[in-house]
Amino acid sequence: MLELARVQEIRQLLAEKRLSQRKIATTLGVSRGTVLAIARGPHARETRPMTREEDLEERIGPVERCPTCGGRVIMPCLLCHVRRLQQRQKQRRRLAGASSGRPQPSGLRPAVSGDACSATQSTACPMP
Repeated sequence: MLELARVQEIRQLLAEKRLSQRKIATTLGVSRGTVLAIARGPHARETRPMTREEDLEERIGPVERCPTCGGRVIMPCLLCHVRRLQQRQKQRRRLAGASSGRPQPSGLRPAVSGDACSATQSTACPMP
């Protein structure tokens, strides 16, 4: 059985009409009968239903090994993409927490008007 890519290549060469069927056959390493059958009509491989894997590969692409996580995926790796997004969200939360009025690592928080300590200390209040 010929691969679908090989059949499409033969069809393309036939459509260009620059090479004879014999020359196409010798160039691609297939028989003249195969080239003739493709020139005459549908190839038997194309008339049978595709397997699920062939259908996915044709529509999306081949399954490859991701260089980052090592998983067998269709590139680009969505797992790595989601992990990068999660890391960015964590970094943004940390930065937002540091700039907002959230508790500081030292246990002190900025004084807010109306606090019990706001009248005595202007920078930080030790009371939670």
